[in-house]
Amino acid sequence: MVVLVCCPKCRFEGALPDDDPGGTIACPKCGTEFAPGGALPADATAVWVGTGAPPGVTPPPLRKGANPLPTGAAGRPVEITPSNAGKHLDWMKNEVARFDAYVARQLEVLRKRRDELAAAESAAANALVARDLQGTREKAALEADRAALAAEREGLTRRAEALDRAERSLQRRLAEVE
Repeated sequence: MVVLVCCPKCRFEGALPDDDPGGTIACPKCGTEFAPGGALPADATAVWVGTGAPPGVTPPPLRKGANPLPTGAAGRPVEITPSNAGKHLDWMKNEVARFDAYVARQLEVLRKRRDELAAAESAAANALVARDLQGTREKAALEADRAALAAEREGLTRRAEALDRAERSLQRRLAEVE
């Protein structure tokens, strides 16, 4: 059974796991430590505020070389004081360098992908131009064939008319001879 608790200071609500060891818990919002007293009715929007991962949930493993936020013995972020400010600044510089390296890698991946897409687009455009030129050549050849066929048809039509005239002339002569 899920037990919900509410921070007495900021009223942040969260759920405790079934195997809660007891004792005090820290509010993840304001950091107030309190003993879970009155339980709230279970709600689908509640979150667990205990230390560690909720039961049944395996946290993702830290990446190799990960530099998590410096925490103290209680697991809370270390308060920055004049005595540890240099170490915190070094940590921040390392994090910024890691982030910059990550962004540079991602930008390089994007640049490569953009170049690949540009090359593919160029190849597709070249293929389209070549296909268009081939189509234009074929269209011109078809028009030339059409013109040649029209000229041939016109010549055949004239020849057929000439043959008709010659046949009529022959038939008239035959009629005269008979």
